[in-house]
Amino acid sequence: MKKIRIVILFNFFRPTFYTFSPAFARVSDFASYLLFVSSIRKIPKSILPMFMPLVAYLVVQIISIIYAANTYSIIIKDLIPLAVPFIMFIGLALGSKINLSSVSSLLISIAIVNVCLGFFMLLYPEQFKFLYTLFNVPNLFQHGRPGGIMYTHTEYGMMSLIGFILVMRNNNYFWPVFCFFLFSLVVSMSKAIIISYLISGGLYLICYRRSQFIIISILFASAIFVFSSLISQLLLEYVPYVWRGFLATFDAIQSGQSNDGSVGPRLNDYLVLISSWDDPFVFFLGNSPLRYYEFSYIESTFPNVFFRFGVLGIISYYTPMLIATFIWLKRNDPLWILFPALFVGDLFANVTESVKIMPILFLLIGTIFYADKQNRKLKRLGDE
Repeated sequence: MKKIRIVILFNFFRPTFYTFSPAFARVSDFASYLLFVSSIRKIPKSILPMFMPLVAYLVVQIISIIYAANTYSIIIKDLIPLAVPFIMFIGLALGSKINLSSVSSLLISIAIVNVCLGFFMLLYPEQFKFLYTLFNVPNLFQHGRPGGIMYTHTEYGMMSLIGFILVMRNNNYFWPVFCFFLFSLVVSMSKAIIISYLISGGLYLICYRRSQFIIISILFASAIFVFSSLISQLLLEYVPYVWRGFLATFDAIQSGQSNDGSVGPRLNDYLVLISSWDDPFVFFLGNSPLRYYEFSYIESTFPNVFFRFGVLGIISYYTPMLIATFIWLKRNDPLWILFPALFVGDLFANVTESVKIMPILFLLIGTIFYADKQNRKLKRLGDE
């Protein structure tokens, strides 16, 4: 158990120096994944059903790449997505060997440290510039967006979301915890994660604190109706990027176009994705190498995976998360709230494919099988 904690700590706190050398960052990522692998002694048979969608995702990728090779030259960079199913499986296998309660406090602590560092990075950017250099991609410092110990502000927000849900599994102090992590998301200025977080908080209230949800909904609706102009002015003054982004999003939904520097590219990604569906093969198996995408890269995970590997890729990619959600929901474990929030985040940002988050997300999924194993042991002891 001690080794697994060290692996988790290294995954988050390892310096990446992406600003100086993206190649070094990739080596750092690879070293982290190797540590995950080294911690796996034996792969339990119980996780094999969950392994099948990952195999399907790998096969879809291979077929798509082979098909693309008829038109484009394939280079090593085009094969990098093949590593994704293996990273998912590594997380699953490691999670199946541990009890969630034994690592949840560690993950919560990491989330809190991440939030605090992000807060200091926002208030004192020059004094904490070394943290931007150690952990973040270059444009975060330029735009005044703290990333804490993560690569991006989206990963930073995602860690807050995981921390919030883990706290809520065993804690009755909803509002202090909710407001603490919500503040961290406003600091990160990630619109996608703010939406995801509000959805997770709303689902938690609906399912576990329904009376509070009704009261808050009435108060919130009343405040919007009475103080709409004041609220709009405050948001524009203190979080202008986030507020303008939301307004641009609503405008893009109504008009089908946007000149906003953040919303525009994402809208265009969906328009290009839909226009490529005229080819049945592309619809089912995608376009494969993303480097031939005319706009260089796709901002969000959902259209990214769909564009590269089609509807079969999307189904196989999200199936393990969907299965985990139904299992958690059946057990009345608040962790089920994680997937709806993740999926909404993936529609607008790169969330589940995040380098530091993906193995941890599937580690959480893998703990399902450890719980199953313990339940079977207890049942056998009871029968005896």
